[in-house]
Amino acid sequence: MAGSENTNAGVEQFFGCIPAPLGKLAASLRAIVKTAAPQAREEIKWGFPCYTQNSMLCYIRPAKAHLTFGFYKGASLTDPENLLEGTGKGLRHVKIRRSGDIRANIFSRWIREAVELNEREKEAKKC
Repeated sequence: MAGSENTNAGVEQFFGCIPAPLGKLAASLRAIVKTAAPQAREEIKWGFPCYTQNSMLCYIRPAKAHLTFGFYKGASLTDPENLLEGTGKGLRHVKIRRSGDIRANIFSRWIREAVELNEREKEAKKC
């Protein structure tokens, strides 16, 4: 993130406590988010790291044997490979179990799309 105003000590502690091998995978996802959305705010919400920029973007949630990398407006994201899981109104996610599950180019595109969706939503509310 672009400076300490976009993160907090709780987030650092959270990532530092994720056991191997998931900790390394979580660090990789975090780096992808920071690169794709450098203005996004990173904070702990609902017990896991969430990223916001004008509205909710994505989250990283550890489970016992995988990480869930979720998108609040995932149902609106371009997903020609059908990687996103979920059937709710908006939320979608991918499960990350090993480094090969991290698709940096696709994930970066989804993050940028989520930022654009939030920006359009913000502009539409101005009218």
